[in-house]
Amino acid sequence: MGLFALERIPKGTEIWRFEPGFDRTFAPETVQALPPLVRDHIHWFAYRSHEDGQWVLSGDHTCFMNHSEAPNTGTLPDTLPPVTTVALRDIPAGEELTCDYRAFESEPDPDTAHSPAADTARDAPDRAHTVAKAAALHRAARSTQS
Repeated sequence: MGLFALERIPKGTEIWRFEPGFDRTFAPETVQALPPLVRDHIHWFAYRSHEDGQWVLSGDHTCFMNHSEAPNTGTLPDTLPPVTTVALRDIPAGEELTCDYRAFESEPDPDTAHSPAADTARDAPDRAHTVAKAAALHRAARSTQS
């Protein structure tokens, strides 16, 4: 999985920023109290903030961005909150958007957090298992809404 540019993205273009009401934060104790499938979803797609230890879950497709040692997106030096991710260079159409997980991830856990080791571990399992797990998450979410 990954996130790819559909058109050219000029250097400096805003890629992502936390949008209250759309993106969510969760206290670690809140995440621990969630049903296992929902907790797994957060551990898979969210990251732990350096700033306050909260889990940050993006409401858009940036959760599909992969790690790179030389990312094409990131924050500019001395950026003040709210932090905005921008294109660090011109990104041509079709290129994968990448970020450096270490720039925002607090204490990466290779089993659950966004990190280069986690990406390797996550990419290894059978894709059918991943799809089945996602379907179970959606069923669990629907059943809690009824």
